[in-house]
Amino acid sequence: MRRWTAPLRFAARLFTGRAAPGELRAACVRVLANVPFADGARRRLLLSTRPNPFAPRDPHAHAWPRDLMRPAPPVAGKPDVFVWALIDWHFRIQRPQHLAHAWAQRGHRVFYVSNESIDAPAPGFSPELLDANARLYQVHLHVSNAPTIYHAMPTAAQSAELDASLRAFLEWTGATDAISVVQHPFWSDLATRVSGARVIYDCMDHHAGFDNNAPDVIEAEHRLVAEAESVVVTSAWLAQSFEGKARRVQVVRNACDYTLFATPPRERFRDEAGRRVIGYHGAIAPWFDVELVARVARAFPDALVVLVGADTTGAAAQLAEFPNVRFTGEVDYTTLPYWVHGFDVGLLPFRVTPLTLATNPVKVYEYLAAGKPVVGVDLPEMAQFDELVHIARDDGHFLAAVRACLDAAPDEHQRRARQAFASQQTWGRRADAILPGC
Repeated sequence: MRRWTAPLRFAARLFTGRAAPGELRAACVRVLANVPFADGARRRLLLSTRPNPFAPRDPHAHAWPRDLMRPAPPVAGKPDVFVWALIDWHFRIQRPQHLAHAWAQRGHRVFYVSNESIDAPAPGFSPELLDANARLYQVHLHVSNAPTIYHAMPTAAQSAELDASLRAFLEWTGATDAISVVQHPFWSDLATRVSGARVIYDCMDHHAGFDNNAPDVIEAEHRLVAEAESVVVTSAWLAQSFEGKARRVQVVRNACDYTLFATPPRERFRDEAGRRVIGYHGAIAPWFDVELVARVARAFPDALVVLVGADTTGAAAQLAEFPNVRFTGEVDYTTLPYWVHGFDVGLLPFRVTPLTLATNPVKVYEYLAAGKPVVGVDLPEMAQFDELVHIARDDGHFLAAVRACLDAAPDEHQRRARQAFASQQTWGRRADAILPGC
């Protein structure tokens, strides 16, 4: 009975003004913990219930000791790394989060500045501790209207607000030796204001290939390329595009969490009808070739085509006529091995555009880490995989390669070769390549 009457007693105290703030927060946490949100959404909501140590305080309230709020002290010889990110930490796990985590594991203090700012005109910031050692934080800066970084550069007023928020943030970190790793041109001016910091541009995409990037963002990228100490790119195509425009260009390709994908999960996806599984995981976005996948579904009616990831381009509606196509929606990153280990063949069905010509596809490394055969379209970055993947120059060859993979008997030698290659393509190695000797 107490289980059912407790909420009523709390509601009575709330409406009569007798509920303590801490009691209110605790109640919110209990409610949110049981609401069926996706994991990332629940985490963000739970974090939003935490007191913000940098919010204006009642001068008569008990103040938290400042030393409890600060990050761990820096390690000698390990400069702080400020990652000026192009995605939030809780968005789909990709290169930015992997690199930041690897640097923190190597002893650096890492401050991951989220692309999602907090809409507040007063200078400030909100830190979120991401590891047990107080070395990895996500930080949201305060700025009016919380601008979207992809659509335009900050206005003069927003730049002034961001600068003030940065000063408060830097005072909190106590950073004296730092590296600014910029992953989007929006942050280019702000990143240079970290006193004494070396600026590295980690360019993982052809930004001009996205429809939502404004001309002033592209202009800012040109300045960043010219002024950065080093420009790191994920593909040879990007390296060629910056040739003669940067002081130094270094190709550091994408990678995989080898241990996560190579370790067979306790359970793997099985089609309840016992069909072979043709799979894909990743963004289902404008660069995803829906027509090619339709041809695959039509050519292999006795197989199941599983598409794992968020559909932002209406692909589900376009493929609704095929009973052998299944969309899962976005899934938690740590559950990807459940799906990938259930694939009989992994696909890279991208349109060939300037955006994808510059792409170094993470999912191919992950398929190989799981030992799976791979069929992909003919993009420049596929050449590095040599005979480990099937590269199709047109749709007909793509279908023939899928059929060959489905018809082939299991080959332990090939599986081991795929995994041996993937085992050398880790995020730790990439982190070391970007910051050698640090």
